[in-house]
Amino acid sequence: MNIELLIILIFGVIASATYKVAVIEYLREVYNGFEANIKHNLDNYLKIIDNIVNETQKLDLIVFPEGTLVFQPSYTKEELLKHAARLPIDNATIPCLETVETTSSYVQKLSCSSKTHNVYISVNIIEKTDSGELFNANIVFDRQGRLVSKYRKMYPLAGEKFISSGNTVEYFQTDFGVTFGVFICFDIFFKNAYTDALDENVDAFIFPSYWYSELPYLSSTQMQKMWASLHGKTLLASGGSNGNTGTSGSGIYSGSYSYASYLSGTTNTKVLIANLTKSSESKQNKKHKTQSNHSRDLNNFNFITKRPEMIKYPLNQNDAHKDIEETLCHNEFCCNFKVDVNDTSGLVFTIYNGLQPFIGFGKLGIQLCAVLQCEDTNCFKMPSDEYFQKNFKVLEVKVVNATVGADYYPNIALKTLFFMPTENYSWTGTNLHLKLLQETAGIYTFGFYGRNYKIDEIQ
Repeated sequence: MNIELLIILIFGVIASATYKVAVIEYLREVYNGFEANIKHNLDNYLKIIDNIVNETQKLDLIVFPEGTLVFQPSYTKEELLKHAARLPIDNATIPCLETVETTSSYVQKLSCSSKTHNVYISVNIIEKTDSGELFNANIVFDRQGRLVSKYRKMYPLAGEKFISSGNTVEYFQTDFGVTFGVFICFDIFFKNAYTDALDENVDAFIFPSYWYSELPYLSSTQMQKMWASLHGKTLLASGGSNGNTGTSGSGIYSGSYSYASYLSGTTNTKVLIANLTKSSESKQNKKHKTQSNHSRDLNNFNFITKRPEMIKYPLNQNDAHKDIEETLCHNEFCCNFKVDVNDTSGLVFTIYNGLQPFIGFGKLGIQLCAVLQCEDTNCFKMPSDEYFQKNFKVLEVKVVNATVGADYYPNIALKTLFFMPTENYSWTGTNLHLKLLQETAGIYTFGFYGRNYKIDEIQ
C-alpha cells in the first residue's frame, strides 16, 4: 500500500492556539469475502495510523472516509448483520478494554490504536442494534480509546441496502478545546443533519464520504468548499478513492480558506495533514494565495454526467470586450449577470429553479445561476485548455429574489476544479452577490448553487 503525505504547517502561531489533524483519502482494497475485506483494510488503517503518528509531531485527530472499512453494497443483510458492530450504549466505555464478545474486533483494535497513539480517531462503520437494525455510522475514539461520539447517517442512498436512517444531530467536545459536529456524505444536502450543531456554535465538522463527483457543479471538492464557505466553519472532508468510478476528493477547509484538497483519477491512498487555528478571528483573516497544497489529476476520472438540468444562454461571439448585463429568470427565480471578457466562446449563463433527480434517492429542490465555461452543448465535461485562455475583467452574479428558507452556496472553480484564490473575489451571504475583484483567467464556474428544501420529493 503506497501512502503519500501532504503536510501543511502554519507558522507564527502559538501551539496552544492550534491543533493538528490528518484527513485520509483511502483506496479501499477488495478481497474475496466480507471477513477478508475487513481484515486487510483494517490492517491498512492501523498501518496508516502508525505511519502518520510516527512521521509527524503530536497529532490530535485522524479522520477516515465513509464505506472503506466494512461496507460494500453487494453484501447480503445476513452478512452485514454478522460483521456489523454492536456499539456500547454509553460514551464511558473503552472498547479496547472490553472482550471481543461484547464488541467487534475491529472496533476494539481501533480503540486500542487511539489509546496507544494518544490520538482521536474518526472511522465509519456499519452498526447493528439488538433489534436487527443496521446503520451507516461514524464513531470517534478519544485519546484513551473511549467511544465519545456516534452519528448515524440520516440520508442513506438506495445502494445502501438494508441501512436505516438516523435521526439525531451529533457533536462532541475534545480535550484540545474544539467541538466537532459530524455528518456523512449525502447528508450534506440536508441542513437538518447539522443545523442544531451550527446553532450550538460548533467549531468544526467531520465529513466522511464516498462521493460520486459530477460536472459542472457537484464534484466532491466543490461541494466541500461550498459548504465550508457558506457556513464559515472548519470542515475535515475525508473521501474514498476510486477515480475509475468517479469517487475521490478530500480536503481541509476553514470557511472560505482552503488548507489543502485532493481530487484524482489516479486511485491511491493520500494523507492530508494540517495545523489548524482554533480562533474564529484567525480563520476569517486567512487568504488563500497559493495552489501548492492542492492537487488535481482529472485524467482517467469518470465523472457522473446525468445532471444537472439547467437553462443555458450562450454568450454571443460579438459580445467580447463589452460590458454585458442580463437578468434571467426560470420559474420565477431570477439572477443578474455582469461580464466583460476578451473571448466569449463557450461561455453560457445558466439558471434553473425546480426539482432535479438524484439516482436512488428522489428529487431535490435546486436553484442555480452561474457563468459556466462549456466546450459542447451539454456542458457535462471539463473543457479543453484552449477554452481557459480568456481573461475576465468584470464578472458578477447576484440572486435577485432568494427563496425564504433556501441555502445558496458560492460555486466557484477554475480550470481542472482548482479553487479561485479568495482575494480574487468577494461575496456575501446576506445579499447573495458574487463579484470578481481582479482580472482572472481560467474560470470554469462562477455563481450560486442553491437548495430549496421545501419542494423536495424524497422516495
